[in-house]
Amino acid sequence: MIVIDGKTILTQRRGGRGENLTGHCKGAAPLAKIAQKLELPNGASVLHIERIRLGDNIPIGLQISYLALPPEQAISETDLQTSGSLYRILQEKFNIIP
Repeated sequence: MIVIDGKTILTQRRGGRGENLTGHCKGAAPLAKIAQKLELPNGASVLHIERIRLGDNIPIGLQISYLALPPEQAISETDLQTSGSLYRILQEKFNIIP
């Protein structure tokens, strides 16, 4: 099995500090192009997350994620701020290996 770790986890492993500034974390109807890439039916909803990625307190990127999760698998801004890692949340909260 191949395990892919996120930027936060990789930065922490090298002794750095990986953080995120969450600017947006809400359910939304995806654009048609996004729905098609995620193979979603018409009318489906996704979790839209936008975060500024920091490495040792320096902005290094903007990450935009669209997650097609069942309604019972919610991720909040608090979850993202507390965990710091979307991959960690998916693995530990939902047993989803990205």
